[in-house]
Amino acid sequence: MMNWKQYIIGVLLVLILPAALFLGLPRQGARLRNEKAAMPFNPIEDIPNPFRKIAWLDGKWEFKLAGSETRRVVAVPHTWNTIPGLENYEGQAEYRIKFRLPRAWKKGEIKLHIGACGGLCEVALNGKQVAVSRPSERFTPIEADVTGAIFMKKDNLLIVKIDNSPRSAGMQFAGGEKNYGGITREVYVERSGNIRFEEAAIDSRPEENGTASVRIRAVLAMPPGEATHVFGRISREKGPAVTDFDFDVTADAQGQGVIDWRGGIPNAELWSPETPARYELTLVTVSKDGDSDGIEKKFGIRRIEFRNGGFFYNGEQVTVRAVEWREQFPGNWGPIVTRAMIERDFEKIRLAGFNAVRFSHPVHPAVLEYCDANGVLVFEDFPLWKGIGDDPAGEAAKSATDSLWRMIDRDQSHPSVIGWGMGRALRADDVITNDWIMYNAQTLRRRDPGRLIYADFNAPGPESKPVSVDFILLSEYPGWTGETVSGFMRGLEAKYSDLRDKPYELLKYGAGGIPGRAGGVNIKGTESNQLFNLSRVESYMRDNPAAPGWFVDSFADYEGPEMDPRGSVNTVYTGLLTAERMPKPAFQWFAGLEDDGMTYKLSHMPFRMPSADLAAFLLLLIAGLAIWSGFSKMWPAFIEPDLLGPSEGDWRWIARNFILFGLPMLLIAGAAASFAAAGLMDLHPFDPGRLPIATIQAANEWLRPFAMRFAALTILQLVMLIVAALIMALFLD
Repeated sequence: MMNWKQYIIGVLLVLILPAALFLGLPRQGARLRNEKAAMPFNPIEDIPNPFRKIAWLDGKWEFKLAGSETRRVVAVPHTWNTIPGLENYEGQAEYRIKFRLPRAWKKGEIKLHIGACGGLCEVALNGKQVAVSRPSERFTPIEADVTGAIFMKKDNLLIVKIDNSPRSAGMQFAGGEKNYGGITREVYVERSGNIRFEEAAIDSRPEENGTASVRIRAVLAMPPGEATHVFGRISREKGPAVTDFDFDVTADAQGQGVIDWRGGIPNAELWSPETPARYELTLVTVSKDGDSDGIEKKFGIRRIEFRNGGFFYNGEQVTVRAVEWREQFPGNWGPIVTRAMIERDFEKIRLAGFNAVRFSHPVHPAVLEYCDANGVLVFEDFPLWKGIGDDPAGEAAKSATDSLWRMIDRDQSHPSVIGWGMGRALRADDVITNDWIMYNAQTLRRRDPGRLIYADFNAPGPESKPVSVDFILLSEYPGWTGETVSGFMRGLEAKYSDLRDKPYELLKYGAGGIPGRAGGVNIKGTESNQLFNLSRVESYMRDNPAAPGWFVDSFADYEGPEMDPRGSVNTVYTGLLTAERMPKPAFQWFAGLEDDGMTYKLSHMPFRMPSADLAAFLLLLIAGLAIWSGFSKMWPAFIEPDLLGPSEGDWRWIARNFILFGLPMLLIAGAAASFAAAGLMDLHPFDPGRLPIATIQAANEWLRPFAMRFAALTILQLVMLIVAALIMALFLD
């Protein structure tokens, strides 16, 4: 007879061992949930020109998808990807608003200004098309003269149609970010008189004797042949004037009056991260008819050089410690910027010890204003990703050139911007893109000689010949922790040894850290692995006198352009903070909040498991494999020794015994074998980077369907189970 007490004890052991293992598994530290309420709608309505009349159009607009009659009220600035159900929508949509100009406005020139649109944008006012933007212009303003289309004393209907579908995307993806659609920055209309300043550029640089030379180039629009008088003043920011000037300007046959003034500032105070001193330029004109206009711009005086393999700022060498920052924000706001969000993010950037940021595209002007006022160095990229295309004289190349100059014209007065990026993830063998970079870099040096020019290459070789840039930015990521940092750096030097006659390259590096992912420092994608990689490389480069600087990718987790086929977003987890701005261990290390011995401890503990968990692991492994491999002998011997002889029962007896004994043992052995395999992979991780690229691509294609992935995992589990059983049977039978 079966001893039921012994059977119950055996069943309890079967249940208790997995429970003990589960309770003892290593876990991430507890995380506080972000319970803050969503930030209220708060657009950045800085007055762009105090000499003009401004009417803001932010706030309630109507929104609908193309082909739908259902409209909803949204708050502009807005992205439709924050609407439930439209998180991944790529296509056409329409925004519309009715507005009336203020009663006090008189006739004059009226311009419409849309800060940015996500995608191909068509703008119509009162049934007349007034503007069309290219997809590559999604981060720079759309400006249109609407004087002939606007009503002064009755309602106006403004309709903005946007298409962010892939067929119209062009180069709109910026550095692998999500393809947001919508009116993503502020909207206003502006009135000026018959005489107005169209643009103003400032070129300032320090001289040897303590003075600074200043060149001001501006354009006045006014009736052809008309003359006007211009008054100019340069003063310290919120301080006294340092120089005044005035002169007469006469318009040419095209109605343009050109201003080209050169002068100096004695005892000039230089802009630097430690002392971000700025000056203000004010230009004012009054025509003979009493019509007036003006323009104000802030600027800084500094000298930037990249020589002898390093950065020199105002003559002193400086090490650049930069982090990538992207316009994506928590609370379901996407790329919609508010001043509080800027201040909150950059306080953390400065807390972590970074003195520079890199932007993957032209950012909101308020971000640059913050960097100007707080001494943050800026590397601003033109959003050209991977290449210009196959046609050097085609629409893509022309659009890219035009958009590049729109970015430079908009931001060149900001002293914080020290470098222009000509593209990201570029291919070394792309001759057309390299020629495009060379041509525009040469032009840029003549128009804006006070800044550096760089490009981001993926594995450049001798065929790239980036002679037209000041330095190249390499997209390299440290690998597994089994590879020492010195080996990683030696690999870099060998890989790019043919570039030693080129400008010194900076290293862009990062590592993914998925919040809540279990595992030790040798499990790729864990926060521990991210901390190990970043801290080791950062420490090495900090102690390397030959390293001019480095860029960490990135400040916070963000959404990329590729969508998961199951409908979820594709989050890139290389951030030092989560998308909700919760700090990861790597951020705490950068900020100096971690124990000083953290790097040493991690480097000597590649596989960490508490002793209780290790004991549970060994107990389950031995018990599970031993029971499975010898259940026909050892388990019956424990329950009923008289059953050790040959089995003579019928199929019902055999089935009952398998259900009672064999099946639980099989499940335990499967769990033990899987956990043992996981432990072995943690101790000796497999590096897929050693496989031929053709093998990796073939495996990705073969395993793309869900059914194939499920079948492969099932077969792998069975193989591990059989192998474990055979190994233990050699010792027990």
